[in-house]
Amino acid sequence: MGKQQIIRSMQYAGSWYDNDPDNLKNTIDTALDEARIRSGGLGGGGLDESVDEGLESRIGVCLAMLPHAGLVYSARGIAALFANLPVLASRILILAPSHYAHIPADVLTTASFTFARTPFGDVSVMPLYDLLPGRVVHIDRKSVDLEHAVEMFLPFCADYQQTAKREISVGMGLISRITSEKSLDMLSGAVLEAVGDESILSGETVVIASSDFTHYGSRFGYAPFSHLGSQKAVQQAVMEQDLSFARLFAAGNTAELLERQRNERPSICGFAPGLIVSTIGAQLGLTGEVFDQYTSNDIAGYSSDFVDYCSILWR
Repeated sequence: MGKQQIIRSMQYAGSWYDNDPDNLKNTIDTALDEARIRSGGLGGGGLDESVDEGLESRIGVCLAMLPHAGLVYSARGIAALFANLPVLASRILILAPSHYAHIPADVLTTASFTFARTPFGDVSVMPLYDLLPGRVVHIDRKSVDLEHAVEMFLPFCADYQQTAKREISVGMGLISRITSEKSLDMLSGAVLEAVGDESILSGETVVIASSDFTHYGSRFGYAPFSHLGSQKAVQQAVMEQDLSFARLFAAGNTAELLERQRNERPSICGFAPGLIVSTIGAQLGLTGEVFDQYTSNDIAGYSSDFVDYCSILWR
């Protein structure tokens, strides 16, 4: 008897993104086209223009920190990576926060899925529990099954699989909180050992930190800039604060990030996954660039409750 197949079902198709393949394809293609225009090609563009466009840009983007809201909001940010995937990309590891289940700090929570279902067909899932040492792995299928911060990337992965005519294997892991530099070193070291330095540097494996940036307003219980008065001033302050965080992630300055997290308690939901990808980038000698930044207000119009999004790419 063959091995039982365990499918991660589509939890958010038809709500957070279109479940009609043709409509969804149009959403993704439009976002990819706009990302290519924004980047000016494989090696350029972004908010940080001082990044060296030598070795880092030859194979595309191997690490990224990207938004995960419903695709009407996040497709623009996610497309920044998928418009610049390495030509050899065959494994995509998604590290995400947990929005619906309490999971332990300082471990990576994963599950034993065989395939992840999308409107474009199934994508193979690589078993992280086989690759990572037991001290850093926690198994919880329900939390991974429910997590939108994982699912928003899966249609892009399946679309790329069809377009490139190359099978893609996706890894899915949740990280709720990292409490110390020691834990960060352990987790990032375990992930890097599991997927391999050369696999990332060659472009075979791409690692994504799934994170929206500041969730601002009374709805989110976070409004430190209300004294500024005007919505324009508030949004500008939020974006400037987030850009300072994004540049620290890009530079691999995790000590300052951990310190600011303790002192400022930012509402950046994927802070922990971002710390891991930032650390891996620094360990591999890569410097990221803040490729794009926008808010939900740019898409849906004015609201005092809004979310900021940043796309950070390591080439």
